[in-house]
Amino acid sequence: MLSIVIREREGLPEFDLAKIDEEATVEDLFKPIQVAAEDRLLPKRDHPRRLASCAGCINNCCRRYRILPDHIFLSKALHLLGLDLASFGRTYLVLGDKDDFIEFNGRHCPFLQGNLCSVYAIRPAFCRFFLCVASSDRLEKLKGSVLLLAEMALKLRMIDAGLLPATQTETAGMEKNPWLKAEEYSQVRLRACCDDYLWEWLNMPPELAYLQDRRT
Repeated sequence: MLSIVIREREGLPEFDLAKIDEEATVEDLFKPIQVAAEDRLLPKRDHPRRLASCAGCINNCCRRYRILPDHIFLSKALHLLGLDLASFGRTYLVLGDKDDFIEFNGRHCPFLQGNLCSVYAIRPAFCRFFLCVASSDRLEKLKGSVLLLAEMALKLRMIDAGLLPATQTETAGMEKNPWLKAEEYSQVRLRACCDDYLWEWLNMPPELAYLQDRRT
């Protein structure tokens, strides 16, 4: 179970965790973010009208930010496009150096058509997590931890396919990565993406967590 609270911080709305338990998944975290994205009464800092739904926003985040794919998105995209991994990598990805993040090539997401996403139903976790409303420090750290493990799982898949060189750093400890065996976002538990310190912070009441924000 996971729930989100929207509070005011320095005069602006801010997302924070209200409750999280051991069973909460990445899919559970997507849901309140999606609700907020569709809320026309919640101010969006990048939207030209401020009070609006994210749908059709011309200040498109897909044009402004590097988009990082993930292991689950990749499986669904290969099926949708009828491509194998090597072909998809050559066409859509920047594999670069082994130390770089894997990202889409080009100046913006290659699946953006006009101002609309052509793969919206299967879009990556990176996209689902994005919202131009402030989040608390601990919520940002949670999203960062989830996406880092997603990136590591994707790299391992590329290594296994011979598209990236294998290194001890990339493969060490990967057997514990919750993304590796997941086929859906609902199969990735958030607890498995967190170290003990972060998990303790996430389970603090919002008032105490705010004080922790200010110390970190």
